[in-house]
Amino acid sequence: PVFLISGSAGTGLYGDYTPIGASSSDAQSFYGAVNVSGLEFDFLPSKNLHFSISNNLKAAPSGIISASVGAYADLRQSDLVRLYAAGSFNYGSSNSTTSGSSSPSTFALDELFIDTFAAETVFFRLGKQRISWGVGNWFKPSDVLSLSAIDPDDPTAAREGPFAFKVDVPMKLNHLMVYMVPPISENAASSSIASKYDLVVNGWELSFGAYARADMLARPRAIFSFTGAIGSFDVYGENVLLYGSDRIYAKESSTPGTYEAYRVENEPFFQSTLGVKYSKSYSGGLSYSIHVQGYYNGMGYADSSIMQSAAAKAAIKKAIEDDYPTAYSYSDSSTDAGMWYLAGSASVSGRFGEGNNLTRVTGSVYALANFSDGSLRFNPQLKVQVGDEGGKVSFTVSDLTSIGDVGSEYAKNGNITTPALTVSLLNSEVSLQASVPINLNADYSVKKVQTKFSIFWNAIEF
Repeated sequence: PVFLISGSAGTGLYGDYTPIGASSSDAQSFYGAVNVSGLEFDFLPSKNLHFSISNNLKAAPSGIISASVGAYADLRQSDLVRLYAAGSFNYGSSNSTTSGSSSPSTFALDELFIDTFAAETVFFRLGKQRISWGVGNWFKPSDVLSLSAIDPDDPTAAREGPFAFKVDVPMKLNHLMVYMVPPISENAASSSIASKYDLVVNGWELSFGAYARADMLARPRAIFSFTGAIGSFDVYGENVLLYGSDRIYAKESSTPGTYEAYRVENEPFFQSTLGVKYSKSYSGGLSYSIHVQGYYNGMGYADSSIMQSAAAKAAIKKAIEDDYPTAYSYSDSSTDAGMWYLAGSASVSGRFGEGNNLTRVTGSVYALANFSDGSLRFNPQLKVQVGDEGGKVSFTVSDLTSIGDVGSEYAKNGNITTPALTVSLLNSEVSLQASVPINLNADYSVKKVQTKFSIFWNAIEF
């Protein structure tokens, strides 16, 4: 048996303060706190069994500020059968940590499935599983089976998947996959099937797919995606052709100020995304990269600002409740409601000196724009690290900024900019974090300023 432990635990100070625009619900506090970061326990009683639990915790005398726990079990009874289960629990406090109020805790069963195979040529998976189709980064129109939206600030993060039966047939360089999703409600017609065939041709990977659902609330579609290289540039794309739209739309009715919901079921719709990546490294330590992705969403609104109207969203929500309880889950929100999008990132890094004087400097930025509602989100970042073996001293400054109307896709809370600083000293034994969310009015004058800060000494490290 093998038992492993890693992570750190420390103590320090934590506080928040609202110097401008404070209300009675805003915390004004400063207190001692305990911080547990990345504490992970792994137990391997045999080579075929692996149990793991990890957690993060920040607690103050008044209670828990935030906590997260993740766990998984990987059980291989034999070479033929594997059982995998993973879950997570998250708790986050409200803005007022001294009042004792908190946001609801959430528990998620991330995955629970069984793997097996026949003659080592056909592989099967049955259960709740994460499924990620598509080759895009910020936008993946061909990812029809994931149940949650892409996080614009962390597009590669794992997302919730469905309960499904998967048949996987490798064919040397090529690959065939079929997914059968059982009914998601009491109605048997809510079952669906999806298939994808990956083909490698002259260094390009081509994928041909299709999706259909029996009740047609998610419309049938054909999918084609590709990835490859043109010279020094990596290129990828996804194209989806649908018969009808998944989305339930809203439009203003004959009575001013009121809205009605409707569907479009007998017209073709098209979605397409194209991305280009380029990177370069030099022996002297300089490297840089750039990544751009555009997206046309034919199912979106040409002017998606309609999704900022509470009346429009209420009309869609009522239609879902009355007639389409298992319809497209984002119809009543601004998520993926636009028609034209653009996203990109860039980074430059350099390395100077040697040994304890080794200095690494990295500057990066990413940005996303929805041209259909005028919202924009970007985050520039500068990181400096001095010393070897992970850096004896490092600091990072960033400024996550959202520009747009309240309720827009990339600025759901309106105009906000959040300068932040993270400092790590003595090989991460001492860490300091500070952020200053600044809410702006429509004319960009300051509406509210908050501050959150912490300084911790990591007294125990595993």
